[in-house]
Amino acid sequence: MRKLSLGIVAIAMALTMSGCTRNEKAADKGAATPLFKLRYACLGVGDGSIPLLQGIKKGFFRENGIDVEIRRFRGGPEAIVGAAAGEADLGSIGTPILIGAAKGVPIRIIGSPVGNGNTFILVARPEFRTIESLKGRKIGGGNPGGGSRQAFIAMTREKGLGLQDFKVLDTGSSANAFAALQAGQLDATITSEMYGAKAEIEGFGRIIARAADAEQFKRYQHSFFFASQKFIDRNPDAVRGFLKAYKKSIEYVKANKEESIQFGVKDLELEEKPLRRAFERTLARLGTDLAVDLVGTNNAIRALKELGDLDKSNQITAEQMVDSRFSK
Repeated sequence: MRKLSLGIVAIAMALTMSGCTRNEKAADKGAATPLFKLRYACLGVGDGSIPLLQGIKKGFFRENGIDVEIRRFRGGPEAIVGAAAGEADLGSIGTPILIGAAKGVPIRIIGSPVGNGNTFILVARPEFRTIESLKGRKIGGGNPGGGSRQAFIAMTREKGLGLQDFKVLDTGSSANAFAALQAGQLDATITSEMYGAKAEIEGFGRIIARAADAEQFKRYQHSFFFASQKFIDRNPDAVRGFLKAYKKSIEYVKANKEESIQFGVKDLELEEKPLRRAFERTLARLGTDLAVDLVGTNNAIRALKELGDLDKSNQITAEQMVDSRFSK
């Protein structure tokens, strides 16, 4: 997975360089208003990162007064803790946001990123064709409380199975889990569409299940933009500027598919064949209104209670978690 790590370095360099260029141009023009530095919680680099990072490169965020600084976190729960501790202002992750908000972490949902549904997939070595065939095998199951673990639980429950039927390992990010599968250390793993495409193309794995096909996820909002309450209270215009820029980024990606693929290849150092296949599968799901599906979010809260990640006595609702000033 050397290419991914190099890609992260390249992004950091690109952001730094763009910041230098921006400041030089501002100085040349005698600009009086500096850009607002917004610390964005990021879990990793993949096809889902393209809208944000391509939008940064295109200058859409600078146009709206925002200088995005990427902050890396190992997983969703860590990102929420980081936001609560003042280490990040805003970000986009999955259901750990709901768990954190339900437990009193001072964060609010401010919008919806490109894909509303649960996009995790289960990729197994070629000799395994069904979830049932993986009983007793080593599975990369993300982290407890994370979206990938929740997806795996839901998929196995539909087959009458549970975590106790597998050797589930805490593997962290999709990239880490995929590297372990590729190295033969796992029999299957929960991961993202792009990694599944790579496994198919190179012949060392096959997609045997999709979380989106599970009944529990039929109308289900998995991912959200969140911001710390302190950041929202102090900088509501920065939140609006970020969302406006992100919307423009999504619209640009949908209208310029080939350029966006090449951005992923050249700027993020993602492999073209799996990226292209994943992009084709996900492009139709990219939404541009950024509105939160309240019904889908309440369904997600109910699912978390059924999965045991939220206490069933907790009465919080999506309407209480979402800041309606930003998500219409």
